[in-house]
Amino acid sequence: MNRRAFLTALLATGAFPAWAQQLKLLEVDCPERAFEETRKALAAMKTPDPLDDNQFITQARAWLGGPNLDRSGPEWRLANGVPLKIFGSGSRGVIMHMHGGGWMCGNAQSDHKLCQSLADRTGMTVASVDYRLAPEFPYPAAIEDCMQAARWLLQHSPEQFGTDRLYVTGCSAGGHLAAMTLLQLGRRIRAGALYYGVFDLGLTPFARKSRDEEHPDLTSSALSRMIGWFTPGLRREQRQVAAISPLYAPIGELADTLLLVGGGDILLDDSLQLSRRWAERNYVELAVYPGAPHGFNGYEVGGVEDSLDRVVDFFASR
Repeated sequence: MNRRAFLTALLATGAFPAWAQQLKLLEVDCPERAFEETRKALAAMKTPDPLDDNQFITQARAWLGGPNLDRSGPEWRLANGVPLKIFGSGSRGVIMHMHGGGWMCGNAQSDHKLCQSLADRTGMTVASVDYRLAPEFPYPAAIEDCMQAARWLLQHSPEQFGTDRLYVTGCSAGGHLAAMTLLQLGRRIRAGALYYGVFDLGLTPFARKSRDEEHPDLTSSALSRMIGWFTPGLRREQRQVAAISPLYAPIGELADTLLLVGGGDILLDDSLQLSRRWAERNYVELAVYPGAPHGFNGYEVGGVEDSLDRVVDFFASR
């Protein structure tokens, strides 16, 4: 059974609420074999020896970037003390983007290709949030930074960017932060697009039980370590609360939301469960890319352009 048929069967059997009519499952024209070479390459890159915490963080920041970033150029704004890197100058709206990196690496420049593509394709300005990173700044620092940035954009976008329309996007840990922003600001935001987010920081059963060799793109052990740095000292059940995990938050009136995730991602269930839950009261679209690993839109395969097209079209209609 292919992924589309499987998801349709879930709906038909009531695994999703029968009354959740606002969930639209999207047909994805991207064959599973498109990511086969990517998965092989990721498996070959696996570090043979375990890294201690300092080595892990240092290596991750060397690869994806970290807090040491030059923020002196004219493309930067300070939003209630939170740095924003600006891409484009379109006045059709502002997209607030939250980068990935497990809350402990990455910066506002990390997703520059995605941010620039969104700016070019949508005619909007993209503001990438340079939120504080764990373990130096654990929970709730990153969430607070994103909320401060969003409130500043809601207040100042008309004079700064010529528009009062705010959208949000986020990838992985940034998808978590984008979801938290959507939950807190409701329909003051026009729409959201969440790429392969972490929505249960206690880990879904699928994520907890997955063997590391099955998901070299993002292993269960690595995910657990990053969550531990972001929420130090908390037990699993203490992370499964509304203030930390979007999946456990009360459902209010939210902006229309598009979720995009790979069928081979350890976080697949996070998007499946959040789409089901949010669709109880809100409009949600879900796109699952067969066989795609975590971070699939960062690889040069067909799903990258398809996912960008979907976000552009979703925002353009709102």
